[in-house]
This record gives sequence, structure tokens and C-alpha cells, in this order.
Amino acid sequence: MPKLRSTPPITGVEKELMDAFKRLEEGVPNHPDLLKKARLKKLRINATTVALEAGRARTLIAHDKCAYPRVRAKIKSLEEPKGPSTSYEDVNRTLREQNIELRKMVIVAASRVAAMIRRMDAVDKKAAEAIKKVVRKTSKKEDVSKANNVAGARRLNETLAVVIPLQKDSDSAAD
Repeated sequence: MPKLRSTPPITGVEKELMDAFKRLEEGVPNHPDLLKKARLKKLRINATTVALEAGRARTLIAHDKCAYPRVRAKIKSLEEPKGPSTSYEDVNRTLREQNIELRKMVIVAASRVAAMIRRMDAVDKKAAEAIKKVVRKTSKKEDVSKANNVAGARRLNETLAVVIPLQKDSDSAAD
């Protein structure tokens, strides 16, 4: 049967950080800067403010692999989920980022169109050359066959038109 791991009790630095977290949550911090923010209703609970209130370094709870993950989990549970921002600056920043992305997409699309046009021109040129070659070959064959037909017809006509009778010449017989 495997051993169950129990979480160690909160002691030392972790207790200080948890106490600081509770004070910030209640809105009664000890640190003068945080107290001023609490009065102005601008106090936010995050890793930096908890560490400042506890008098410790922020790096103890500020990253995922920190030394005190329970304190970090409590802080993260209070953070508001980030939704779409509505301030003009954020909207403007988002629109500028989208504009940059769209400009890049336009450049890529234009280069693809240019490459496609070059390919189409090359294919068109090849096709025109192939058509010329076929026309040349077929016209030569037609010319040769017409010439043969005409020549054959002439010979045929000449032979039919000129009939040489076989006669015995009296002169040739005497020889």
C-alpha cells in the first residue's frame, strides 16, 4: 500500500506570507505604501504586494516553481480572469497588432500571386511553343501530301492524255 503524502504544516516564512495575504485581503496592511493604496481603494493583491507586506522577496512566490506554492495558489485564486480590455489604449494596441499581422499576410499573398503569375507565363509560353511546333509539323505534312497528290494527278493525267500507239514504222522495220 503506497504512502500518502501529507502536506507539511505552515511554518516560518510561509506563515509570514499567509499572514500578509490575510491582512491584504482584509484591507489593513502594515506597510505604509500599501496602506495608502488601501485608503485610495487601489490596493491589488498579487505576489508583489504580498511579498512587500511580508517583508520578503517577491521571487519566493512570483513564479510557477516557487518555494511556497500554497501561498501562490491563494494569490492566483483571487486574481480576476482576464477578459477583453475596453480601454482605448488596449483596443488601440490590439488593433495595431492586428494591422501588423494583416500587412504581413498581404505581403505573403502578393508574393504568392507574383510567383503564380510567373508560373502561368512560363506555362503559357511553353504551350504557345508547343502549338507552333504542332502547326509546323501538320502544315509540312499537308504540303507534302498535296504536292504528291497534285504531282500524281499530273502524271496520271499526262499518261492518260498522251497515249502512244504502238506502230511499226516502215523505216524502222527496214533497218
